Amino acid sequence: AAILNHGYGASMFRLTRKTNSWKHIFFHFVFYLTFIYPSFVHGSEETLVAKPFKDEQSALNQINKNPAPQNFQALSMIRMKHALRLSKAADKKGDMDLYILALSYAGSATQLTPDNSECWFLLSVLHWQMKENPLSLMMAEDAAEKAVGLNPENHIARLLFARILYNQQKFSSALDQFETVMSEGRLKIEDERLAGLMGSAYVID
Repeated sequence: AAILNHGYGASMFRLTRKTNSWKHIFFHFVFYLTFIYPSFVHGSEETLVAKPFKDEQSALNQINKNPAPQNFQALSMIRMKHALRLSKAADKKGDMDLYILALSYAGSATQLTPDNSECWFLLSVLHWQMKENPLSLMMAEDAAEKAVGLNPENHIARLLFARILYNQQKFSSALDQFETVMSEGRLKIEDERLAGLMGSAYVID
């Protein structure tokens, strides 16, 4: 089934299912054509993964034998961990193709387990690293919002969501997220960086 492929094309459209916005769908499609598709067509032999790696293949075999939810969850976790490894390697080598491949695996993890907050959080983190690109910034916001919606107790995801909103000058929304974390005692205003972000957001808003 297509869902078992680690390609990012299908999973990115799940990011838009809440809003059903054609503008968002268009941006996701453009992002795919700009970053994901070329990495598989023109990437190096190292970055083009023609067949699954060992752990991934074992998980796929298990799904073929028994397509139970827990087996899809296992494959999702394997791909999420692989996305982390790829992103670290990409940072070390400065290899954008590896980073795009990491996004592909993280996107697949959200497709396999769309109700897993941690998968959406990872996808948001990876897109946030490419925040200079407006499309990736938008996708980081979508994924972070999904992570927080699935698990309101995921305060790290909520803080990332707040920073993404702040970066886009959505100060009122960013404040809502900052204040939610603070109200639950997860952070203190003495945190200088947080205090600075919140203070400027209050003034601007």
